[in-house]
Amino acid sequence: MGVKISDLSPKGSKIASTDIVEVSVVSGGGYVSRSVTGSEINELSLDTSPKLGGDLEVTGYKIITDSDQDVIISPNGVGATKIESNLNLRDTSGSTALQVNLYEGFSNGTNYIGIKAADTLSGNTTYTLPTADGTSGQVLRTNGSGALSWISLPCEVQLACSDETTALTTGTAKITFRMPYAMTVTGVRASLTTAQTSGSIFTVDINEGGTTILSTKLTIDNTEKTSTTAATPAVISDTALADDSEITIDIDQIGDGTAKGLKVTIIGTRA
Repeated sequence: MGVKISDLSPKGSKIASTDIVEVSVVSGGGYVSRSVTGSEINELSLDTSPKLGGDLEVTGYKIITDSDQDVIISPNGVGATKIESNLNLRDTSGSTALQVNLYEGFSNGTNYIGIKAADTLSGNTTYTLPTADGTSGQVLRTNGSGALSWISLPCEVQLACSDETTALTTGTAKITFRMPYAMTVTGVRASLTTAQTSGSIFTVDINEGGTTILSTKLTIDNTEKTSTTAATPAVISDTALADDSEITIDIDQIGDGTAKGLKVTIIGTRA
């Protein structure tokens, strides 16, 4: 006579690896009995494609690999890897976002760096990281659509080389200053409050440590107030300005003597 599952008495403890269990298997249109060991029943590793029928609860335990193996979470197709939290793991009101903690080396202590989303979001956001590391001193910039890239910090130094009302004359070191930081120069400009009317083209030079950084000097055409409209643009020959280097501004040439209010701008990125 067969025995129903409901008639069996529950085992007081889980099946040991050495236990022998009798099971029936289909064979030739009927059933035959065979023995399996407890280890065959207990060892999940014997199932080459296990699937959960419900949530896996670790109940205070960890998911640990052996032999320094990686933990790989690989969603199928377009599936996403999501990290969620029950409200009981947040604050009592459920208004605080989940935090992911990255711990320091085990032997060094239990300090960590936490990463979390804002507690309130207006929608979903995906950030795409750059394909490679940036250079020293660069910062991450977004394009407004979640794509991140490395950029050097833009900077500029703008100098007033005279007052606003005195007619400008030629001469060296109209102003002298020291660079507040190292800089890679990408552009230079000069401007006047009052344009000169005629004569030789107004010409300005920029020097680092007494040596020009321009192979073609800054010029401001007659009746113009800015070098940006000059017929001959300036050409930079030395783009690297060192931190605390001495910078001087020279006026190499003037026209009819009516130009006033010189300013010079050095444009670049922090080096």
